[in-house]
Amino acid sequence: MLTKEVESMLDIPNYYHDEFNLTSMVSYWCIIENLLKITKPTSVCEIGAERGITSKQLSSYCQDNQISLNIVDPCGIDQDLDNFKVLKIFKERSKDFLCREIPIDFYLIDGDHNYQTVMMELELGVRNKKNKQMPFFMLHDVSWPWAYRDLYFDYIEDGLEVKHSYKTNTALSIDSNELMTIGFPVTKAYAAAIEFGGGHNGVLQAVEDFRKKSGEKQWYFWKIPNLYGLGVLFHKPSLSGINCRKIIRFLNGVEPFRPFLNVLEANRLRALQCLFELQARQKTIEKERDSEHTYIKELENRLAELSNSWQKQQSYISVLEERLDSLTKEHTAASSYIVELEQRLAQQVK
Repeated sequence: MLTKEVESMLDIPNYYHDEFNLTSMVSYWCIIENLLKITKPTSVCEIGAERGITSKQLSSYCQDNQISLNIVDPCGIDQDLDNFKVLKIFKERSKDFLCREIPIDFYLIDGDHNYQTVMMELELGVRNKKNKQMPFFMLHDVSWPWAYRDLYFDYIEDGLEVKHSYKTNTALSIDSNELMTIGFPVTKAYAAAIEFGGGHNGVLQAVEDFRKKSGEKQWYFWKIPNLYGLGVLFHKPSLSGINCRKIIRFLNGVEPFRPFLNVLEANRLRALQCLFELQARQKTIEKERDSEHTYIKELENRLAELSNSWQKQQSYISVLEERLDSLTKEHTAASSYIVELEQRLAQQVK
């Protein structure tokens, strides 16, 4: 936990989640909140709730501003949000929710990070006939590693056409486009496309292809690379000229600092990768240590068995020695008796 002095020095906002690998969209709240204030949506949808960290912040804002909020995640939400009356939770996949055609003005998309799913979410979002205007989109993971490489939660969703071979229990590295043995871990909970790029691959590729099909001049797109990348996508003709200019002015305010933000993300990824590599090596060392401990235990058990066997052999040798001693005594006595008998026989012969 950060000390109060550090929080004060860094001016940390109350929505900050203190962990070494920030994956929740709540970290972008200063951007999300400003865009919500400008666009003034009547309905918001969050696709992909993860641990519900963003969901809680979003629920509070929507409750205060009487905005309808729909949260979509097949795994539900690991948060107690019952007090938020504006909230509806849909424990289902994004495709099932979008086919309901519930009017949505503003989307936060952080679901399955692959081309087919993101393209489907964008296309179904804009095709919704019940919307009065084109929806506003904010998308997570538009930068490395999922910009141009598919990720599949639950491996392959039913009905999802996947053009790429994929692998689980592997790793990603900022030093190579190939899958690695150590680096950013891809656990057995999900899979990554084996190939990088090549078309129809990744979140950012889906956004770029959507704009090409739907009109790049009409669909404005802005992104920053930080914390795996945030993208903002909206249909300029659907917004008033004033709001459109406000949004673009707000987003472009970051441009003088973009090189600095890029450097920060590169440095963050390097630090994280080093941490993941150290963790992987630590696990390898622990496995080797456990293996050595097992081998030592086996040797100790074998030594104990040999010791027991040796003790038994020593006991047996002692018994044999005692028996030999007894036999020797018996032999000596017998020899003496034979000599005595021989002497008696000699006397009788005389």
